Order: sequence, then C-alpha cells, then structure tokens
Amino acid sequence: MSAFTVCVEGNIASGKTTFLKLFEAGLSGCKSGPSVRVVEEPVSAWQNLHGHNILELMYKDPSRWGHLFQSYVALTMTQVHTMRAKEEIKLMERSLLTAEKCFAANLYNSGNMSGAEYRVLKEWYAYLNAYHKMKVLPDLIVYLQTTPETCLKRVISRSRHEESTIPLDYLRELHELHEACLIQDSSLKVPVLVVDAENNNFLLSPETSFKPVLNQIMDYYSINEQNDKENCP
Repeated sequence: MSAFTVCVEGNIASGKTTFLKLFEAGLSGCKSGPSVRVVEEPVSAWQNLHGHNILELMYKDPSRWGHLFQSYVALTMTQVHTMRAKEEIKLMERSLLTAEKCFAANLYNSGNMSGAEYRVLKEWYAYLNAYHKMKVLPDLIVYLQTTPETCLKRVISRSRHEESTIPLDYLRELHELHEACLIQDSSLKVPVLVVDAENNNFLLSPETSFKPVLNQIMDYYSINEQNDKENCP
C-alpha cells in the first residue's frame, strides 16, 4: 500500500517549510500515530546543478531561463513524487500541480515563456498526470493562504539571495494563480484544506493554532485508510 501523500502548497514564503517541521514534530510526539516522511522542496538541487544555480538564473533573466528552470522543476518534482516511502504518510512541499498551473503559467502569462515552450511543458505535465503508476497527484492538498504583502515581508526576512529581486507584483500574480488553481477550479480531483497562514500563530502557539489543522489532516488520513480497507479484495 502506498503512503498517504499530502502536499503543502502556497505562495513563496507562505510558511510551507515551517508547517512541515511542525507537522513532523506533532506526529513524532504521538507514540500511537502513523509514521511520516517529510520531503522538502528540492531547492538545493535547483541551486547547484553540477555547479549551475538555475534558480538564480531564472530570477535574473526569466525570459531566457524560465523554461529551462521549469523543465528541471518537472524532473525533480517527479522524482520526489515517485519516491517510495515505507512510512504511512508522505508530507511534501509543493507539487507538480502548482508547478504547472501557477509558476509555469505565470511565466507564460507575463511573456517570459513562449507559446511553444509552454505547450511543451504542458504536454509533459499531461503525460505525468495521466501515468497513474507514478502517482503524481497527492491524496490531500494543504493550502497555506497568505497575502502577497505578508509573503514579501517574509522573503525579505529570510534573505535568500536568489529572491532578492522578487517584486510585490510577482507575488500578487502567483497569489491569484494559487487561488484560481486550488480554490476556484471545480475540476480539481484532490481535496484542498485551506489554512489561514497570514500570521505566525503556528510558531507562537502551535498547541492552539496548529493542532486543529493537524487533527483535520489526520481525519483525511483515517478516511483514506478506511476506504483502502473497504476496497481491498
């Protein structure tokens, strides 16, 4: 039986890494709870591809490097999605879904990716999503909903040098695409748990702010487990 896969989505600097760490800590403190594997976004791979920082290249010149970067994102995210896990829950940072419908779409919408380049990417995503043995769609999406203004403050605070030129307008565009993809798209076949991540309550009071979210995720996990048992021959 494959692991119950949860993807944590959100804008740049919405709090995804913090959420992953809190989730892992929350389950590790529960002796009777399911085992969990936390998989962070493969940023280090994007920062050092045999000495090439393609994340930095993309931010410096998106029209030149955007397609190349998104192609490598598709590869590395597929590797993460198809990673076999002996644990019962696999918690991942981002997914192929938003790589296509938010980040690649933004490059195309802003004129930084040609129609031909975008079409090639979409063909890849369509193939990966249709190839069910790869299980690239998660069982649950947790969407950390934040304003672009808050995300910009966090970008500045964490001081990742590749992100030093990120403008507010870019975060606003990504916010609208996340909202369209994860909330407004009625054709999405994955349940979405929307979490208000506008403030730092997860860090300041995890017992009151994070535990209810953890409980909701575990409810989804329990329902999935029950369905699997009922569908077993």
